[in-house]
Order: sequence, then C-alpha cells, then structure tokens
Amino acid sequence: ASLWVSETFYFRKHEPCRRIITYSYNYSHRCYYTVWELCI
Repeated sequence: ASLWVSETFYFRKHEPCRRIITYSYNYSHRCYYTVWELCI
C-alpha cells in the first residue's frame, strides 16, 4: 500500500487554515482519501 499527503494553506475569513488530504491505495487498487481542515 502507498500513502501520500497533500497540504494546502489558505485564508478563510481572515483566519489561516490548512487543508490536509491523505491519499492511500490498498492492495486491491482502490483509492481512499481523507480530508482534514484545521483552522485557528
């Protein structure tokens, strides 16, 4: 299985936010991804 992470930094309503997306591929070649949004 493989895993890689994409991180995006942006501002929303003048607050810094980070959108983190993790992609994971399992052995049956299906792609799963999870999105986190972290705002202060």
